[in-house]
Amino acid sequence: MLNKSDNQPLIKTPKHQANTKLNWQVIESLSTYVNLNYIGEQYIEMAPTWQKTPADGYVMVDLGSRFALSQTIAFRVGITNLFDKRIDQDAFDYGYAEVGRSIFAGVDFSF
Repeated sequence: MLNKSDNQPLIKTPKHQANTKLNWQVIESLSTYVNLNYIGEQYIEMAPTWQKTPADGYVMVDLGSRFALSQTIAFRVGITNLFDKRIDQDAFDYGYAEVGRSIFAGVDFSF
């Protein structure tokens, strides 16, 4: 996408983005999901020159599950950024600004 005032590419503004989430209720107490996020080609500013550089599009994949022990207690686990996709971002540390793959677990209490 272009900045209308100077006709230059906008930074970190892809022309195309899409996401979808597929949930599957395996049994009454167990569900699982896969989440796909697509970010199209965009321009970024890379240190140390801070020149606008094209960055390829990418897909991020997340997986997770939830198990309901009762109507009030549920356990959940998941992985974000399953394939550890690293994106060059304009970061002051001259490296990757985003978190790579991560694993989470938790307990939900309802009352």
